[in-house]
Amino acid sequence: LNFVLARNPIVVMVNPVNDWATEMSADELALALTTAETWSDVNSSWPAVPIERIFPGTDSFPYRQVSRLLFAEDADALANASDAQFSEDDNVLVSDVANSEGAISFVSHSGFVEAQGVTAVSIGGLTPGSDGYLFDQPIILLTLDRVLQANPDMAAFVNFALTDGRLALFDLGLALPDESTQQANEQAWLDAVGE
Repeated sequence: LNFVLARNPIVVMVNPVNDWATEMSADELALALTTAETWSDVNSSWPAVPIERIFPGTDSFPYRQVSRLLFAEDADALANASDAQFSEDDNVLVSDVANSEGAISFVSHSGFVEAQGVTAVSIGGLTPGSDGYLFDQPIILLTLDRVLQANPDMAAFVNFALTDGRLALFDLGLALPDESTQQANEQAWLDAVGE
């Protein structure tokens, strides 16, 4: 059994003045993060505002995940992006995007949750934290149904993790699963313990 307790997606963010690129396809995002010089190079209906790329450090989890999931064919695409700036500090990434109309960056959800002055980008119609989102990173608790059936303490722990315990993950800046995922978690637990 696997239970999705929370999600820590990578959140692509733009300046709130940028109301044209709040929804992008994966292909548009790839252009915006690498070779496009202006937003109109990404989508001809968007303004010719220069793109300012501000990336997390190359050893960071968000950077590695975006490289792996968006640029599987070219692992150096982000590193070779034109005019990219890098910072290890999420606060710097957020601040730089908040202060530049054409800026784009990405951080983990926990780095975004308290960010002000930036807007999250939907990718392929899905928002960060949605099941199926391109950069989804579920936090999963794995167990076996026979373990829950044989060990009441373990069953109680998993029940706690699915109810009150998941709120602690929210306090850490993680996104809680959507209602259908939570209902599936609860039903799987009930089925496993025979209730």
